[in-house]
Amino acid sequence: MKFPLVLPSIALLIGLSACKENDKAEVVEEPENTEFFETAPIKVPELSRNGLATEPTSFLRKQATSKINWQPWSTDILEQAHDSQKMIFVFVGSTVHPLSQSLLTQLESKFGQEINEDYLPALADSESDPSLTLACYLLSNERRDPISFPYLLWLSHEGNPVAWIPINARSGDDFLLGFRNAQNTVQAIREKSNRYVIENSRYDNDGRLDRIDKALTLTEEAEEQASQATLSELFLAAQSLCDLYDNLNQAFDNTGGIPPGHLITTLARIAHHPACPPRLRETATEATRDSIKLLVQSAIRDPLDNYFFVRRSSRTFAIPALSKKLETQAEMLSAMTSSPQTPATERAVRDLLDALANRPLSNYAVRPGETEDLGYVWSIDELSKILSEDELAIAKSAFQLRALGNVPNPDDPSRKFFRRNTLGLKKFGEELARATDRSPEEAEALLASAKDKILARRNEILQASDGTLVEGTSVLTTKARLLTALSRAQSSNPSPATLAAVESLGNEILTRFQQEDGHLLRIPSQEGNRAVPGFGSDYALTIDALLEWYRVSWNPDLLQTASQLSTILLEEFTNEKHRLLERAVDEQVLTFPSHGESMIFGPSLWGTAYGVLTRMASLGFEHTKLAPVLEEITPYLTSSLKFLPVVHTDYLYAAINNFDGYVLVLSKDAASNEKATLMNPLATAEFDCVAVTIEGDSLRELSPLGGSAGVLLKDGEKVASFAAASEIIDGVRREIAK
Repeated sequence: MKFPLVLPSIALLIGLSACKENDKAEVVEEPENTEFFETAPIKVPELSRNGLATEPTSFLRKQATSKINWQPWSTDILEQAHDSQKMIFVFVGSTVHPLSQSLLTQLESKFGQEINEDYLPALADSESDPSLTLACYLLSNERRDPISFPYLLWLSHEGNPVAWIPINARSGDDFLLGFRNAQNTVQAIREKSNRYVIENSRYDNDGRLDRIDKALTLTEEAEEQASQATLSELFLAAQSLCDLYDNLNQAFDNTGGIPPGHLITTLARIAHHPACPPRLRETATEATRDSIKLLVQSAIRDPLDNYFFVRRSSRTFAIPALSKKLETQAEMLSAMTSSPQTPATERAVRDLLDALANRPLSNYAVRPGETEDLGYVWSIDELSKILSEDELAIAKSAFQLRALGNVPNPDDPSRKFFRRNTLGLKKFGEELARATDRSPEEAEALLASAKDKILARRNEILQASDGTLVEGTSVLTTKARLLTALSRAQSSNPSPATLAAVESLGNEILTRFQQEDGHLLRIPSQEGNRAVPGFGSDYALTIDALLEWYRVSWNPDLLQTASQLSTILLEEFTNEKHRLLERAVDEQVLTFPSHGESMIFGPSLWGTAYGVLTRMASLGFEHTKLAPVLEEITPYLTSSLKFLPVVHTDYLYAAINNFDGYVLVLSKDAASNEKATLMNPLATAEFDCVAVTIEGDSLRELSPLGGSAGVLLKDGEKVASFAAASEIIDGVRREIAK
């Protein structure tokens, strides 16, 4: 296996990429004076030692003893690079990217001294810095390269990219050779003319800024047409998503290897909309129901601990990638609670809620070897050694185990899994009882016993495999998405246990992740480690979570906190063109912005922010930047939705909810006396298009009630008034059905 075009790629990026796409000029002439700096470099004491000891993530702290003088990726990097007159070498990795650890060890062993002498080495955790992750995606997209991690970046002291390489499993095999080629190329051109490298990367980046600006700028005609999507356009985008669904294979095509949780949640919302065309409603309902059934019964859902894997490693969901993240659990919980309920879905929701409550998950990745299955794939002979005869019979039926293996040939063309079985819960309950000729109680007891024994054996195998299980760090966006999912689970199937989980997680976010001045932390300080300030996506997703929490609690303090966070998002994360940025304006490190306008590594900043800002506006939130920001991002999102609906489902979901513009204002008496009968029904997916608030709790007075139990507003105008609380549910239902 070969490293993918390292030498030609880097030569092109340094020497020719500017003249290819920048229309300002053709090339940067090589200067006669090859030196850029007019003074001698300044010795920077921090660069003579490793600076990762107090970093916030386990991935970074594990490299604190490395012989490479790694520095944390921060706003100090550019000043240190300028003073030391060194180019910056950035390694972007994470615990959930299995190659990261082994490649860092190889770099330290073979090139540690050279890296310390030639560069300012910076180590970045992709989990803790979404702006850098999006920047890597942008750079790869320029070259039509697929994004993969770890990611290598060479930057000038000004922060302009000089060269970059995404590393995948194949290139990882020849990593040292590839790095040597890249190192030699960068150094050769730099030694020939340091000034040329610096000025050319600056010139190239000017072109990049122009391209970014042009990509986000619509013509006046296009902007007018896309300023606000019509309901028909939103339904057309939903139909495009449904067209991706292959009812023969019961899977969405062209959505990548991840479980399409947010896509399913969006289609479920479309199907609930009262104006949804019948054919689209039928298609969306079928797609969501069948997709959820497929996912909960496939090997992508681990039946031993009831958590979902992050993605598949085969054509179908027969072979999972051995990584799990809390974001995936949150996304799938939202999808399952939003979709039509089946016995399999109801069981999966109960099992996942139980797992979250009793067996908290840390993000982790498992690195299997060429011949190791590590307790995730089993032969029947192996299982017969740890299960009783009755347990094995139940396991065979429940997981559909086969003597020759249960992985289909198209998913395993090399027959690596011959006589091996992945685990997916195909049968349970009465179906399993009938298939095994037992009572439901006996079948379930044997299944539980078999699962416990297999899981115990897997844990033994993992513990004996040194360095195999690598845990990551949970960040604020993870917590926020889980709070949203738990709140939706509470609205669809209320229970004291789920409500307690909502309140516990919500209070953790407000106490550990929010500072006294209201600002958020992506990762709070713990045991003396450095805290990481919140990014744009942290604010948007936290506001979204607080609004969902408010729907199942009616706690007015949550609206005030959401208002405070909305103000910070608008004031500190918008540039002069009113575009939202992932990193605060005064904390930029790279010289080009990362907007997060599309769903790439999760919900996009723009799509999520559109949803929360429009909801906040309907609840009375006001700010001078609110209208300009929405006017800037909405046309772009609407226009992009027509061509790339699969990477804008967050915007589609929000736009459908915002289109009707309904707000229900309840009297304090109705909210207090009828809370049990009103709150949870109004929080279900059926009423997602209705923002609910209590008299006096909204951020400004929306409408006088005049003695009624509640009033329904549409675009700020009263469309219905309810004399009694008992009229509200059916009355709102009738009104939105119009």
